[in-house]
Amino acid sequence: MVNHYVNLPGITVWCGLSSRGLIEPFFFDATGPVYLNLLQQSVIPSIREDFEQEEFYFQQDGAPPHYHRDVRSFLDGILPNSWIGRRGFVEYPPRSPDITPLDFF
Repeated sequence: MVNHYVNLPGITVWCGLSSRGLIEPFFFDATGPVYLNLLQQSVIPSIREDFEQEEFYFQQDGAPPHYHRDVRSFLDGILPNSWIGRRGFVEYPPRSPDITPLDFF
């Protein structure tokens, strides 16, 4: 699963992409606490609903809201050894065309 957001003046959009399709876009203010709330209230429940008992990896890039310590702590707690990001279980490889298709296409 790849998550991607676009930071435009005044709005940030999060959208999930997987082999099953898209997870609806969520619009939010780009701060760590707001992103954490978005993960807890909307993103993770949507992913769990779509994937039920299947194993998956959650990927995020090195954007400041993704790197917030409370976000990393939350992901460590609910997705141990299953998330990719700055200081995640799998370190995010910056500028990798293989792992960040939305950044290049």
